[in-house]
Amino acid sequence: MLINALSEFEGTMLFVSHDRHFLAALSNRLLELTPEGPHQFGGGYTEYVARTGQEARDCGVKASV
Repeated sequence: MLINALSEFEGTMLFVSHDRHFLAALSNRLLELTPEGPHQFGGGYTEYVARTGQEARDCGVKASV
């Protein structure tokens, strides 16, 4: 429902999400923030993954022993 409503919006949107389906459905340009600086990708999330091989990281925290 949210994706359908947002996909009809004709303006600019900026969103931050860990939801891969949300990102793939709505993004047409991606900005990755890294320690080396920002990197812009001209395609959406699906194209970003295809080009870089990097999926969004899981949010889970792993304890180190």
